[in-house]
Amino acid sequence: MKAIITAAGIGSRLGKVTENNNKCLLKIGGKGLIEISVDILNRHGIRDIVIVTGHCYGKVEKVLKGKATFVYNPFYQVSGILPSVWLGRKHVENDNFIFITGDSLYHPDILKDCIKKKGNIVVCVEKKNCDEEDSKVIIKKNKIVRMGKDIELEKATGEFTGIMKIEKNANKKIFDTIEKVLKQGKLNAYLTDVLMELRKEKLPLTHIYTNPHPRIEIDYPGDLKKARVLFKNSIESFLYR
Repeated sequence: MKAIITAAGIGSRLGKVTENNNKCLLKIGGKGLIEISVDILNRHGIRDIVIVTGHCYGKVEKVLKGKATFVYNPFYQVSGILPSVWLGRKHVENDNFIFITGDSLYHPDILKDCIKKKGNIVVCVEKKNCDEEDSKVIIKKNKIVRMGKDIELEKATGEFTGIMKIEKNANKKIFDTIEKVLKQGKLNAYLTDVLMELRKEKLPLTHIYTNPHPRIEIDYPGDLKKARVLFKNSIESFLYR
């Protein structure tokens, strides 16, 4: 099992704290956010990790030197997440891998449950009342039927957490689909768009609910405050005891 962590974005919604720093390095309980993610991966036996960098790439590489392979995304200022995922392709080809966004803080058991779940593509979903910014998911009869930001709030089952597992028999298909979307000029398309393309092609999407295990994606200053409380109360002693 390998892993891709995307950590290229500017993180402009966090204001001045990310002007000269990557948000994946923001301190949570004395550790950088992405360091915690790498520690969780290591805890589950995953040490072959590629981190796709962009904004303040040198700082990310310095902090995690020797713990990961680095790939630079030169398009990070003008594109969304898909080019970063695509650039990690050669490091995980023909293998099982975990995908995680670099701005995620999550309980280690979420990753454990994701790894254990059988399925070509396993998507981690937090069951919740969503807001407009969330990547929303509709699940009916225990199947994912729709994903995307444009889903009506009242119809959403929960939020796509940005964590998923890709089995090797789906590896080529997901990267080929990402490449197809990029070739259409959709540099700012979402991963959920790719997953919906795969669903149209009858590649089944499996899901797990992350509840009751805590997690948060850090986009705004308020998220950072919540993340520090979450880490102290629910993750620190579990991961570093």
